[in-house]
Amino acid sequence: MKKVFAIAAIGGLFLASCKGDYHCHCMAGGVEVEEAYENYKKDDAQTACDAYLTQLQIGDPNATCELEDGLAD
Repeated sequence: MKKVFAIAAIGGLFLASCKGDYHCHCMAGGVEVEEAYENYKKDDAQTACDAYLTQLQIGDPNATCELEDGLAD
């Protein structure tokens, strides 16, 4: 039983540290813009996307951004 918990814990750590590619799709001032984040953890990509949105909102308070899996072509 201890082995099962050990394997599950290791598997959980592996999944929690998986990195992927994301893009932050934004609309600001009627223009679509994207930021690409390669080899990021999802939480880190979301934080970066939120920071990018904050910068865009300086020029357009109505700017919006959404983080999406995978990189845009």
